[in-house]
Amino acid sequence: MNNFQDELTWDELKNNFIPKDKIGRFESLPKTMQFKFGRMYTGVVNYLIGDHKIIKDLFGDKNPNINGLEDEMDGAAFCENEGFNKKINNYLTLHTQGDQNAHYYYSDWGFKVDFLFIPTFLIGQTGAQADNAEAFSNQNKSFIKNILSHIDSKKTDWIKLGELKTPSERIYIGETDYAGSSYDEVEKTELSTHHKRFDIYGVVTDRDELLKVYNDQYDIYNYVSTNLLWKANDHLPNDKAFHGILLLGKSYLPRD
Repeated sequence: MNNFQDELTWDELKNNFIPKDKIGRFESLPKTMQFKFGRMYTGVVNYLIGDHKIIKDLFGDKNPNINGLEDEMDGAAFCENEGFNKKINNYLTLHTQGDQNAHYYYSDWGFKVDFLFIPTFLIGQTGAQADNAEAFSNQNKSFIKNILSHIDSKKTDWIKLGELKTPSERIYIGETDYAGSSYDEVEKTELSTHHKRFDIYGVVTDRDELLKVYNDQYDIYNYVSTNLLWKANDHLPNDKAFHGILLLGKSYLPRD
């Protein structure tokens, strides 16, 4: 998730934590919502997330210069320092440092997305990408429940990182681009949503508990390398880790 040269210190991050009694909207998970896993592969080094129509226009006739598109993607690179996210308006990019799979979790209420969670700490974790035990299955209810406990605002720390506008009420998740590729040639997922705006939060949780949730899924090898996790969170205390980023609809209301 982060550009390491722009990392905040732990003391700075703590200053950005949102008091739990000020969040309110995510304290109890709606019982009727369907939580689902999604998976995306990128053959480049970035994921592109944002408003469907605006991103489609970026790949289309309105922006035929491929270098111009790449410049725009770099201008919306996402970071855990909110000050560097000011350029984010209708889309953001997540740097993966290589070609790989990534997972995302989302709520489906009335066939539309209320929130989207991207476990960025899994980027670079080859065990989780392989998913030999098929842990990332919508039938793995216990896994989903445990994951959601590490997003819930009552048990984790949230940092406000920015805002994403989605005027078309459709979310695009996909690659940036190979030079010369058209919109239709790029691997992508499109999700309808209830919202025209999303708040973006970073979710910080207990490191050992997070490792246990993912590594208990398979008894042959770990889904998450403790060494890679430590390197990615070496500016945090040893008991903390960034789980990922949460896009939470601005008009979100808990539903029973």
